Amino acid sequence: MSVVGPVGEKVLRSMILLACLGWGALGVGTSGIGLTQAWAQDAAVADPVEAPPALKSDGDSDGTAEETPGLEDLDKAFDLKINSKSTRDLDKVARLCEQAIEKGLNEAGEEQAKVLAKTAYYEHAQQLTARILPSNSQKPDPRWKPLRREALRRLAKAVEIDPEMASAYVLTAKLQRLPLGDRVKGKAAIDQALSLIQGDDELMSQALIEKVRLSDDILADSVMEDVNEAIRLNPENREARGLRSQLLMRSGKIEKAFEDMDAVLESAGSYDAYAAQADQLMKNPQFAASDVMQRAALRYLDKAMELKSAPSLLLAKAIVLQTMNKPDEALAAIDQNLEKDPENYKAFLMRSAINAEQKKIDVAIEDLDQALEIKPRDPNVLLRRMALHQMDDNLDAAIADCKRLNDINQGNFEIQMTLAQLYLGNDQAMKAIESIDKTLEQYGEGVWGELPPAAGYEVTLRRLSALRMRGDCHLHVGDHQNAIDDYELGVDLTEDIAEFKRGVPRPNPPKFRDGASEELQMKATKRWEEITAELDKEYLGDAGLLNNLAWVLATSPSEEVRNGERAIELATTAAEITDFKKAYVLSTLASGYAEVGEFDKAKEWINKAIEVNRAGVETIKNDENIDEELRAARIEIEEDQVASLKKELASYEMEKPWREKQTSEEKKDDEAEEEKKEETEKDTVMDVEIVDENQSEAEEKDAEDDESDSDEATSDSESEENAPAESEDAEESEESEGADEDSVD
Repeated sequence: MSVVGPVGEKVLRSMILLACLGWGALGVGTSGIGLTQAWAQDAAVADPVEAPPALKSDGDSDGTAEETPGLEDLDKAFDLKINSKSTRDLDKVARLCEQAIEKGLNEAGEEQAKVLAKTAYYEHAQQLTARILPSNSQKPDPRWKPLRREALRRLAKAVEIDPEMASAYVLTAKLQRLPLGDRVKGKAAIDQALSLIQGDDELMSQALIEKVRLSDDILADSVMEDVNEAIRLNPENREARGLRSQLLMRSGKIEKAFEDMDAVLESAGSYDAYAAQADQLMKNPQFAASDVMQRAALRYLDKAMELKSAPSLLLAKAIVLQTMNKPDEALAAIDQNLEKDPENYKAFLMRSAINAEQKKIDVAIEDLDQALEIKPRDPNVLLRRMALHQMDDNLDAAIADCKRLNDINQGNFEIQMTLAQLYLGNDQAMKAIESIDKTLEQYGEGVWGELPPAAGYEVTLRRLSALRMRGDCHLHVGDHQNAIDDYELGVDLTEDIAEFKRGVPRPNPPKFRDGASEELQMKATKRWEEITAELDKEYLGDAGLLNNLAWVLATSPSEEVRNGERAIELATTAAEITDFKKAYVLSTLASGYAEVGEFDKAKEWINKAIEVNRAGVETIKNDENIDEELRAARIEIEEDQVASLKKELASYEMEKPWREKQTSEEKKDDEAEEEKKEETEKDTVMDVEIVDENQSEAEEKDAEDDESDSDEATSDSESEENAPAESEDAEESEESEGADEDSVD
C-alpha cells in the first residue's frame, strides 16, 4: 500500500469492502482474486470518492493504537487481500481479521473485519468448488472428497460470521448434493438461502436449481415449475436450460428438449460443450431407439469439428452413423480418421466390427491384422479375430489365436476351456484332452479346501466344467468308459457346490440416484431379482453333464458300461433342472426307459421331445429380433433334431433300444504335419544319397558286363522283349489293390 496516499488508502479499503458486500454477501459475480485486484488497481489511480456512509471515516474514527489494538492486523489483512495470489493467502486474510477482532476494534473496524473475513472464506470455498465441479470439460480433481470437506469447513465459518450470507448457503447445498454428501444438510441450506435472498434474480435462479437437484422426486410437477422460474429469473442460466432439457427428455418430449439444449450449446459456443453433449447423448439408454437423439448427436459432432479439428470425433461420428444404419457413411468416417491417424488401432477395430456385421469376414480379419501390427499382444484384438475365424469355419486359425491368448494370459480358465472347445470342434479331441489335463492341474480334487463360499463356489464350478468338457472329448472319440469316469467325478461335486452356493452372500438391492430413469430402475431391479433367485435356487447338478452321462449309460453299444436305471435317474434330474423344456434331455430320458424295456414310457418322452422341438421352430419363426440368415440356420438345426428324434421314435415303436457310439479320426494339427514333412524330407535326402552310391556301383558293374559274350547279350535281349507284358500285369494288379483300399475307406 506504499504507492497509495492516506486518502487513496481509505478509498481503496472502501472499494474492497464494497466489492465484498456486493458479491461476497449475496454471491453476485465469481471472479475471485483477480477481480478484487482489478478493483484495487482502479481505486489506486482514481480520484478520491466518498466512502459509503457505514464505512465513512473522519480521519480519527479509527482511534489510536491503544484504543484499537487490532487495527494493525486489520491493515495487514487488507494489504494481503489486495496482493493475494493463492487460497493460502485467503486463509491468512481471514485469520488476520479474526485476530484483529479478538485484539479489539471499534464498531466500524469490527464490521469491516467481519465482511473481509467471511468473503475470504467464501472465496476460498468457491475456488475449491471450481476444482471439484469444473465448468469446462476437465475432469474433477481426484482429491475432490477432501477438497469438499475443506470447502464446507470454510463455508461454515463464513455463515458463523454472517448467518444471513445467502450465497454461502447456496454453495453449501451444491457441495452436499454430490455423491456421499449429506442431502439433509443440503436441503436445509437451500431452504435457508431461499428465505434470505431478496432482489438478486441471478442468485435466486442458482438457488432454485440446487433445490431441484436435491429433490427426492425429480419428475414431480413442482420440479419443472422451479426450473422454469429459474430460467425466467435468469435466461442466461445455462445449467437451468440444460436441466430442463434433461427433464423434458425423460418425459418423452425429446424435440422440445433439444430446443433448450441447442440454446445452451449455442450460448457456450465451445468445442468442449458440443463434444461433451454428443458423448452424453450416445451414452443415453434411449439413444439406439431415438432418431432425434441420433440426429442431434451427429449435429453436435459436426459443429464440434467445425470449431476444432479432432480426428477422434470421426470415430464417434462413425458410431452414430452405424447406429443410424448407415454403414457406408460410418466406414467413410473411419477412413477419414485413419488418413489423419494411420496408427489408430481403435479405428481398425471399429472398421472390422462394421465389416463383420456386413458379413465381410475376410475384410474384417484384415483390419484386425492391421490392429495387431500396432498392438501385437492385445488380447481384445486376438479375441475378436479368433471369433471371426470361427465364423469363417477356419478353426486352425482360431486355435492359433487362442494359443496366443493362452500364452499372454496364462492360467486364464475361460481361455483354456475355449481352446479345448476349439480343438474338439476341429476333430482334435486328444489335443483338447491334453489341454484340459493342464487346466485340471490347477483345479484338482480338494483344492477348494477352506475357501470362503463365493470363492469355493467358483472353483468347484470350474472343476466341474473342465471334467464335463473332458468327458465330452472322450465321448467324441468313442471312449465311453473314460467319459463316464469324468462325468461321475463331476456328479461327485454336487454336494460341495450346493453347500458353497448356500453360503454365497446375496447382493443388496440396487440403489438409484435422484432422477434415474424408470427404465433403468426396472432393468437393474429385474437383474438383481434374477441373480438373487438363482442363488436361492437349490443346486441339483449340471443339467448338461447329467444328460450326457445318462445318454452314454443308456445308448452305449458296450453292455459293460450301460446302466438303464441310473440313466433314468440322472435324466430325470436333468429334466427337472431344465423344467422339462429341453428336447435333448427328454430324448435322453426316453432312451433310458427304452434301455430297461419300458417302451411305452420311451415313446411318451420322445413324443414330448418332438413337441418341444416343434414349438422351438415356431418360436424362431415368429421372433422378429432374429436376422433372416440366422433364423434360417437355427430352423434348419431344429428341424434336423426333429428328424433325428423321429428315428429314435421309430426304434422304440419296434421295441428296440437306441444305440449310439460316436467315433472320429483325430485330425493332425499344422505343427505335427510340418514336423512329419520335415522328417520325410530328411528321409528323402538320405535315400537319394544311398541311390547315388548304388548308381556308381551299378555303372562300374555295367562296364564289366560290356565284356560279356554274345550269348549272354542275346539272352538279355530276349528277356527285355518279354518285359512289357509283365509290366502290364503288374499295373493291373496294382489297380486291383487300389480299388480294394478305396472300398475299405
